Amino acid sequence: MATKKTAKAASPSVADDDFSFFKKIKVGDRYADKLIRHPNFGYCDSGSYIFNALLSGDLFGGFPLNKIIMVAGKQQSGKSFIAKNNFAYGLMQKGYYIYWYDTEGETTEEELEEQNGFNPDQYRLIKEITTVEDYFISVNGVINDLEEDRGDSIEVKRKCAIVLDSQGELSTEKAINDATKGEIKSDMTKAKLLAGMYRSITNRCANLGIPMFITNHIYMDSSGAMYGNPEKIAGGEGAQFSASIILSLHKSYQKAGKDGEITGVILNATVTKSRMVKAKLKAPIYVDYNRGIDRYYGLQQIAENAGLIEKWNKDDYGDLPKPIDKATGKTTRKDCWVIKDPNKDPSEWRVFTEMGMYCKAGLGSILEPLNEYIKAEFKFRPPKLRRDDEELDLDESEVEAAEKDAEKDIKAELKYLEEAEKKMMQPDKDA
Repeated sequence: MATKKTAKAASPSVADDDFSFFKKIKVGDRYADKLIRHPNFGYCDSGSYIFNALLSGDLFGGFPLNKIIMVAGKQQSGKSFIAKNNFAYGLMQKGYYIYWYDTEGETTEEELEEQNGFNPDQYRLIKEITTVEDYFISVNGVINDLEEDRGDSIEVKRKCAIVLDSQGELSTEKAINDATKGEIKSDMTKAKLLAGMYRSITNRCANLGIPMFITNHIYMDSSGAMYGNPEKIAGGEGAQFSASIILSLHKSYQKAGKDGEITGVILNATVTKSRMVKAKLKAPIYVDYNRGIDRYYGLQQIAENAGLIEKWNKDDYGDLPKPIDKATGKTTRKDCWVIKDPNKDPSEWRVFTEMGMYCKAGLGSILEPLNEYIKAEFKFRPPKLRRDDEELDLDESEVEAAEKDAEKDIKAELKYLEEAEKKMMQPDKDA
C-alpha cells in the first residue's frame, strides 16, 4: 500500500510576514519614499546616437541623470570637450545648474560662455579647489544644500550637476606639505581619500538626482606586469568602484580640411565599466571642432551587423539608382550603401554614399529597428533557463581559450592586488 505523502506547508514570504519592516512603514515616511518610490531621473542626450548607446544601451538615452560618469583618456583625447559641449551644455538646456571644478587651470568664464554657449546664470566656475580634501568639503556642501531644500520629499526642486575636470590634477594636503618642505615623496594618501570621499557622496547623489561627470588621466603601468591591460586609470580603484560608467577615449586620427587645417578628430570610445551595458563595447565617435559631435557617425557597422544596410551591387540592387555626384553631375562612382528600411517596400529603398548616410534621411530613417538591435546586443539580459540534462552547443577550443584567458586575468588581478596591498601597508614616514 502506497504511503500517503503529507503536503508541506508553504514557507511564508516576506510579503506575508506581519512583522516585516517593509509592511510597517507607510508611504509619506522619509524612509518609505526612498525604498518604495526611488525616482527615475532619466537621461540627457549626448548629441551622438552611438555615444548614447554606449552610455545607456539606448540610442535615445544618454548621460544618466543620477550617476557618476568617468571619462578617461590621454592628453588631447577630447575629455574636456565632451564635458563642456555635450554633458554640461546639454544639461543646461534641461534647466540644470552646473558646478564646474577646474583643477587644471585651463578654463575661463569667457571660454565657457563664448565658445561653449554657457548661460552665465546657470553655472559656477570653481578654480580655487586644488586638493581632494577641499573638493570633498565643497561637494559635500552642495549636497547638503540640496538635501535641506528637498527635506523629506522626493520631489526635485533644484536641479544641478557636478563636473570635475580633472580628478588626476587634484593634489592632497600631504603632497603640498611635502613640496613646501622641498621633499619629493610618493603620496599614498590620495587613493584612500578619493575612495572615502566617493563612498560618502555616491548614494546621496543618486537619491538627489545629481549627475557627476569626471575627467581622468590614463597612464602606462611601469610595473612590468606580463598580463592585463598596461593602461591604468589614475586615482586608484576606490574612485572607480563608485563610478557607474567609465569610458576610455583614444584618439584615432585627426581630420584635416582642404587647406590642411585640423577640423576634427575620430575618438575610439571603449566601455571600461558599466552598470547599464556590457563591458568592452567599442565604437568610434567623430568630433567636429566647429559643429561638435556628429550625431550619426559610428552607426554604420552596427547597422550592417543588424542587416539594415548593405553595400550596393548591380546584381542585387541594380534597379535602385545611385546618387548623383554634385561635382560632375553624373552618377557617383563611389561605393554606395542601401538603407534597407523594414517599414518600406524594397523598391522604395534609398542608396547613399558612405558619408552621405550620416543624415536623417539615411541612417536616421532606420533608428527605431536599429535601436531594438542595440538594446538586445548592448544591454544585460537575464540568462536563459535550461534543463540540467540539456547540453550547451559550445566549441571545445573556444572554451579552452576562454579558460586560459580567464586564468591570465585572475593571475594579473591577484598580482596587482598584492602589490597594492603592500603599498597600502607601508607606514607613512611623515605620520
